[in-house]
Amino acid sequence: MTLSTHLTYLEASGLLRLAQMEPELEYLFRHALIQDATYASLLRADRRVLHRAIAEVLERTYPNQLDELAPVLGRHYRGAGETERARNYFQQAGNGALRNYANREAEQHFRAALESSQSASDRAQALSSLGEALFWQGRFADAFIVWREAMAICQSGENIDMDFVLHLCARSARAASNEDGSEARSWALCQEGLQLAEGQPDTPGLALLLCESAQAAFSNGRREEARSFCQRAVSMAEALDGGETQVRALLTLSMILTLEDKNYTQAETTLRQALTLAEAAGNLRLVAQAHNYFGGFAHSAWGDYRAERDHRQQAAEAYRRMGTASHELNSLSVAAFCSILLGEFAFAEATLPRLHDLLRVIPGTSEVEWVALTVEIPLLRYQGEWEQAISRLLTYQAETRQRNDPDTLGNVDLSLGEIFLEQGEWSRAEEVLLEASECWKPLGWGTTWPLCLLSRVCARQGRVEEARRLLTEAREQAGPQPISGNELRLPLALAQLAVAEGNWPEAWAAFETATQLQTRRGLRWDYAQTLRQRAEALLARNESGDVDRARALLHEAQSEFETMHVPKYAALVHQRHLSLEI
Repeated sequence: MTLSTHLTYLEASGLLRLAQMEPELEYLFRHALIQDATYASLLRADRRVLHRAIAEVLERTYPNQLDELAPVLGRHYRGAGETERARNYFQQAGNGALRNYANREAEQHFRAALESSQSASDRAQALSSLGEALFWQGRFADAFIVWREAMAICQSGENIDMDFVLHLCARSARAASNEDGSEARSWALCQEGLQLAEGQPDTPGLALLLCESAQAAFSNGRREEARSFCQRAVSMAEALDGGETQVRALLTLSMILTLEDKNYTQAETTLRQALTLAEAAGNLRLVAQAHNYFGGFAHSAWGDYRAERDHRQQAAEAYRRMGTASHELNSLSVAAFCSILLGEFAFAEATLPRLHDLLRVIPGTSEVEWVALTVEIPLLRYQGEWEQAISRLLTYQAETRQRNDPDTLGNVDLSLGEIFLEQGEWSRAEEVLLEASECWKPLGWGTTWPLCLLSRVCARQGRVEEARRLLTEAREQAGPQPISGNELRLPLALAQLAVAEGNWPEAWAAFETATQLQTRRGLRWDYAQTLRQRAEALLARNESGDVDRARALLHEAQSEFETMHVPKYAALVHQRHLSLEI
């Protein structure tokens, strides 16, 4: 009886069904239970023979499709008891899935490779690859554990591959930073690796560790060390034929040039080089990172929130294509926040369903807090839902105090301080702003923002000398080239102080500086708010024609709020306008 006859008989018996005729004949079991029962009826030795025969036939028949067939070949060689060949194919399958950003699929293949690993070096390699699959799913704690296990295996052997160890140390430092935002922990891990690297030749692993060390050093306020690490990483990576490490090193260098040196021209050139290299490599991960850095640069250097929004959105799209939920969430949230600042609330609201979808697949609560503080609460505040915004902020204030998270607590306090300042609740504003300043000082963050707000609080209360002292301190903190946010906060604080002192020429000049900056950056909501403040300053001076000029400013502010579809603020301004008619 021929094979064709056997197949026809099995099909007629209802055990098989014809799946396709072309390009090759293919049959499938009608039910998985039939397949399981058939497989179970075979003797173990016969199963192994069949698995090996199938794998060898596939290898001979499709020698140019082994990457595609790697998962199938891995399973057959595992069934044949040939663990080494199975491991190789599972590793190959995982690498292919990782290249295609199929991170969950890659995890399955690498776990299979790990189960089939016999030697310590094979196990370490499988763990290293598994860590990448976990990391790009946003499972940073799991990735950290896996990479540290791989390091321990490598260091316990006689012939230590130090380049591999340094690579694992760098990646575990990155996972630690992403897991809990603890740059101090990341810096400690980098130092551990740098001690191991003493006397070692230049290798890709060392270049990656230097790049990671530069980021950790910068975040821990060790700016000169960061510069040194970064320059070494760029030179070393370029000499070693570039690759992913060169792009990452260039991105870190651009951050130093932007935030530390204020050399925006060189920073932009460095960023464009990094983005070009990433796009040429066709690496979505690097492209997304480059767009994120470009967004941060556009914010810090130019105060261009529209450019930042566009770059963050492109990064989010790249992460979406990769299936990297946590990174997409971060980039998309920042893009939404930029839209809020631009007065484009519809864009921000449109992102919320996607953000909530992402939250459902990301473990933990920190991301929920991030979306709330970056998008949901700012939307409430900017649209005039003050009580809801305050209620949610007070909840997060209590939570961040309890878990001793000064970075987040400082941001929460600043948001509360701005609302309390707007509502004239001076004591509440001062309390949270003082706490914000104390939170940020030990972290090495500049305190220009809380100092400017505190100066405005004191000015509104008539505490002129204190307001001027705080403003002077804020200017010293900001330096000769303030970053974009502080560049705007300083003239607003100066305007309030000048109004309190009755120094009208200085007040008008400061208000003009603020509105010009807001107009150039497209900050429509802030522009409308400044129009209101200018109107109140004119009413406080109350010279000839001031009331008419105040009415005109209020009318423009109302028009801006109506255009942004913020009815509560528009109504508030309209009521103030009507009060001037009495």
